[in-house]
Parts: sequence; structure tokens; C-alpha cells
Amino acid sequence: MKKRNLHHNMRVIRGHEKDPKMSELLLNVIEPLQKYVDFDDPDMFEKSVIFGIMAWNISLETTKEAQKKQLKHAVKSLIPWYAWNERRTLQDTLQMLLERKLELYPDVKRILMDYNTVERKKGFQLDIVSIIIPDDPDFPEQDTNR
Repeated sequence: MKKRNLHHNMRVIRGHEKDPKMSELLLNVIEPLQKYVDFDDPDMFEKSVIFGIMAWNISLETTKEAQKKQLKHAVKSLIPWYAWNERRTLQDTLQMLLERKLELYPDVKRILMDYNTVERKKGFQLDIVSIIIPDDPDFPEQDTNR
């Protein structure tokens, strides 16, 4: 996994065994995409993970208006990789994933910062780096999880 230069007030620690694995949570969120995408294809799996991360992080916005604004921005950022006429499909896909995250994990307030996929004999291993969103903006400790 790539190393990130975290803010000086942040420190990286491993999640506890009892903590949910963010990779499992994200895989649950993107699961409906398997109807349309071959998760055995490395490129398609990675694109699905990226969509899931985008939707997850957008879901952390505090208002519906802010979520809508970030969703539009995300779609615009994806347009160079997709045909312009796919914009509506991209937006609908991200919206569905955002709603699914909020439905499944409304209280999980972690920003997904980075990911790594490793091809295994039976599919892919997904590793996620996340940070906790503290209630106090001056909260010094951040957490990462697999």
C-alpha cells in the first residue's frame, strides 16, 4: 500500500480484532455492482472499489445538500474516463452506493483514505486505510484499519 503523509497530529495504529474491517464493510456496500460488473476482472473490481470509496466518503458530508454537491463534483471528475453520455449512469451508480452505505452503516464515520488490492487464487484481497472523523476538530489521534 502506498504511504501517505498524514497530518502531524495523526498517528497510524492497527484496528483491534473486534473492530469491523473497513474492507469488509466496503465490499458489502459495492456488492450490488456484481450484477453488472465481473469482480473477477481486476480492472472492473478496482473501478468498483473506487466508486465505493467515492460514495462512502461523500456519505460522510453532514447535509444532503453537501452530499449532492460532492456527488456532482465526483461525476465531473470521472467524465474523462467515461463517455459524456454515461454521466447519468455514473451519478445513479454513485447515488445508489451512497444510499446503501447510509442504510448499512449510518454510524461508521471513517474517511477511506487509501486502498490496495491483491489478486489471490480465489478473488481479490482488499485492504483499506481509514481515519476516524472526530467530534472535536482538534482531536489529535486518528486511526487506520485494514
